[in-house]
Amino acid sequence: MSILWLLAALTALLAAVLSYVLGRVLTPLYGFVFALIFVLLPVVQQHTASVMAEVPLTLFTLGATVAVRATLRCAQCPSRDLVRFFLCAAICTKGNAWPSWRCP
Repeated sequence: MSILWLLAALTALLAAVLSYVLGRVLTPLYGFVFALIFVLLPVVQQHTASVMAEVPLTLFTLGATVAVRATLRCAQCPSRDLVRFFLCAAICTKGNAWPSWRCP
């Protein structure tokens, strides 16, 4: 039962990060609406209700994407290490994330 609470908390964290990122790119209202739609998607609810690695994998992949964007904006920023951390975490979470190491 406690692992399902952890997956629900990770899904909420993923929705919060998605809302923040989209709120900065678009408007905060759009970020909130897209995060709410993300949580209400049936596939997200299905993966949250079962013990699967897709929720943490999505969280780490989103973190790597945001870090790559920050790295492209500022080459001397320490966000390169964040890219490496999030990619390593995604690869360690689920093995099918290994092709994404070639992206940045």
